[in-house]
Amino acid sequence: MHEPTHLVLNSNKWFSAVSAYSFQLALYLHHVRKAAVLLGAHPGSPLFERAELQEFQKKEIPFLPPGIGNFMRSWCCLSNILKQQISTQTVVWTFEGREHTLCILHRAVMKSLWKHAILVRVRGQAGEVKPGYLNRLVYTRFTDKLVCVASIVARRIPFHLSATQSRVFPYCVEIPKTQEIQPHTKKSIQRISFLENAPDIDFSDPVFLVVGRYDPVKGHEGLIKAFAKCAFTSETAKVQLIFVGESKNVRARDLFETGKSLFAKSAEGKSRFWLADETGKKNIFIFDERRNDIEALMAQAHFGIIPSLGSEVICRVAVEFMKNGTPLLVSDAGALPEVAQGSPSRVFAAGHEESMCSALEWAYSMACDDVYHSRFRKRAQEFVATKYSWEKFDDMVSWITSRKKETDQL
Repeated sequence: MHEPTHLVLNSNKWFSAVSAYSFQLALYLHHVRKAAVLLGAHPGSPLFERAELQEFQKKEIPFLPPGIGNFMRSWCCLSNILKQQISTQTVVWTFEGREHTLCILHRAVMKSLWKHAILVRVRGQAGEVKPGYLNRLVYTRFTDKLVCVASIVARRIPFHLSATQSRVFPYCVEIPKTQEIQPHTKKSIQRISFLENAPDIDFSDPVFLVVGRYDPVKGHEGLIKAFAKCAFTSETAKVQLIFVGESKNVRARDLFETGKSLFAKSAEGKSRFWLADETGKKNIFIFDERRNDIEALMAQAHFGIIPSLGSEVICRVAVEFMKNGTPLLVSDAGALPEVAQGSPSRVFAAGHEESMCSALEWAYSMACDDVYHSRFRKRAQEFVATKYSWEKFDDMVSWITSRKKETDQL
């Protein structure tokens, strides 16, 4: 069967987890299925920056800022794209409500252009779909297929959808067949010089890594408080907690100020902050900057930590950590337990200091044992290769293209 053309639309102005899902899907469709892919996003989208070196087509569509003018211009762009594909099957992927609404209205008015098109909504948002007759129509009659990125998302749909209409397909990543776990004796990063008045980050000692924007929902402050209370057993190895992110709804400096009331030593720079206890065994390093070595840091860390208090649905960072062979400590917020289930990870109660302390102390003992930790690293990578590799997208695309709902008469 001839591979259809894929139109991937995403109107998010940030490179969010939902944006990452759409980008990974576009990469898979282009590189694995050898399909014709057109990525549509608003002018200046971070998606275009990520896709700059990719060979698939990219189209600027004025989704933002919202307004009737940009809506009509987006309408015209969509019409022109579908006219060019009118005689071939086209899968139209939507990831945000803005482009989904555009496609539904366009389909209702321009029926002839949608004769061979399949409308797919990928839902990766944390909020619930509001009940009501209109939303029921949107999802059950005007949308051909609904992809939920986690079971918790499917449970937030307040009306029944059959297995032919909706299924769960989580975020997936490319796993190179030749990728092997590098033992900690062969690290690509040995040390990071942090601040003049602070020690280096030393990857020969246990490293816990947190990656993500600084926001109340991410639970960073609670993690710092739990870390301060931990009783780590080794008298020789120090433990290093590293935060890598950018200030959003919480400033990195605010996290630093919280830590200063708990730790005896501190130092600060323009975008870097360091905290330590009296012995220097517990160290916290806070980056407030973009870094181009995130994947290397993930691969070198002994454990990745996701202490979120809510919101987590796609859990991209969790999958990326395990892709690099790094086991996890995750809270039970959102879909995190679902994503980590079966992996060499430990789940703790979101926002619960005692539960976090127990998980941190357990992880520290594992990190100090090279034999156990090497096994954990191998299991983490094998887990992702089995559950979250691009091969899982095969099932999703086959399900979507194998049966098209009869909506042409609407």
